[in-house]
Amino acid sequence: MTSSETGITLLNRKRGNIKCQLTKMANALQKQTDLSIPELQAKLDVVLKLQDKFELLKNDYYRIANDTEYAEAEPSLNSLEDDLQDFKQKHHTLLHKYSTPSTNYKTDLEALGPDLNSSQILSHSEPDSSSENAHVSFHTNGNNSILINTAIVYVRDSEGIRQPLRAILDCASESSFISSRSAEALGLQKEKVNIPISGLNDASIYIRKKISAQISNVRNDSQWEIDS
Repeated sequence: MTSSETGITLLNRKRGNIKCQLTKMANALQKQTDLSIPELQAKLDVVLKLQDKFELLKNDYYRIANDTEYAEAEPSLNSLEDDLQDFKQKHHTLLHKYSTPSTNYKTDLEALGPDLNSSQILSHSEPDSSSENAHVSFHTNGNNSILINTAIVYVRDSEGIRQPLRAILDCASESSFISSRSAEALGLQKEKVNIPISGLNDASIYIRKKISAQISNVRNDSQWEIDS
């Protein structure tokens, strides 16, 4: 067995361990319907730690796996990422149900999908001015606060139809990024690349796929071609 095969085997075991922990928590949550806010918050903290482990695991796959090995693991990674997001959002929903927001601007950071209905998407009438403004997401965790600007952008899918997505705005970023789930939902063609990028604390990850897309504002009077 080569060193690469050994590395992939270890990564697969780590992936299975995260999946197992998440399944156990989901089963426990179904049985315990009267959890207190501190208990819910404790479980959410565990999920957040699992998500951190998952991000490190993805980075290891990017670094170690070749194209064939990564293609085999990608569906399982995407499924696990979906499960983590769904589980985290359920916990946030329960916490918000029993807690009183400290500000009118507090929204769910995980709800990255736009809050637009089909009539707003398809209507050719004058859009509501509020839909053009940037949104603000406010999330509190203990004594830490994070304020993030977001906006609704429209991305053309594989059939040329403009679809709304919520974007996180970062004036300091030199690149544009789109999640794998969004790219797949839009049916955009992926191109193989192998590009290292640096994030917080100069931590590096490798990007294996990129897409080209056209984004526009709600009025469709400004368009931009981007590689993401």
